[in-house]
Order: sequence, then structure tokens, then C-alpha cells
Amino acid sequence: MRGRVCSAIPIAVLAALVGASLALAAQPLKGRTYAGLTAHGKLPVVLSVSKTGTQVTMTVPSLPLYCEGGGGPVQAVTKPATVHANGGFSGTIIYRSHGKTAYKATFSGRFTSAKLIRGSLRSEFSAKRCSGTTTFTAKPAKGR
Repeated sequence: MRGRVCSAIPIAVLAALVGASLALAAQPLKGRTYAGLTAHGKLPVVLSVSKTGTQVTMTVPSLPLYCEGGGGPVQAVTKPATVHANGGFSGTIIYRSHGKTAYKATFSGRFTSAKLIRGSLRSEFSAKRCSGTTTFTAKPAKGR
């Protein structure tokens, strides 16, 4: 009997710690805008959190290129990404030119605290040599 009680205690402690870590997961500041830069190319990124704090939309005016090149004007379309209980999120940005998808980006990140987002951004071009992944960090934008 003593062996069963002793083995049950570590399991109960582990379960309590896991539950506590989920409860303490970082959550975004509701309705706030976060701004930062990519590691590759030092390009600006803006993340807007919904008023309920359950969705985030990412805006990247131009994607990091991993080759030489350029292009014409495009329209970026981002579907809001769901913020999960652990503070993580992931989504896609489609860049359109003349009504057709020209290229896209996938992003993912996590609110490591209410005042910091760490994530990654993947540029996906039809020329695979121009595609690549970079990291980014973002903090609450002042005055927003």
C-alpha cells in the first residue's frame, strides 16, 4: 500500500504543475497593436489583436527575399489567426496581383508575455530559391 501512495504523489504533483503552466500561458493585450522587425532584412511587421484577444492579424508590407528580384504592386490579404490557450497562433498572408495569387507567406508565433511576441515568417515564392524563413519579435506599439 505504501508503494502505491508514494508513486501517486509524483503524478499528482506533475499534473498540478502542467495545469498551472497552462493557466499562466501568456495572453495578448486585447485590442492592441504590436510592431517589430524581421531578423532577415529588418522588415517591419505589425500584428493587430482583436478586441476579444482571441484573434491576431499580421501585416507585412513586403516579404523578405532570399534572392535578387522585385515585383509590381500587390494587395495583401490576411485571414485572422486564432490565438490558442498557450498563446500560440499561425496563419497565412496571400499577396495578390491583378486578382491572382502572386505569392504567399505563412507566419506563426507565440505571446511569450503580454508585451512580447516571438515568431517566424516564411516567404513562399514560385521561384523556390527566393523563398525562405526568418524570425521576428514584436512589442506593443506606442500610442496604439
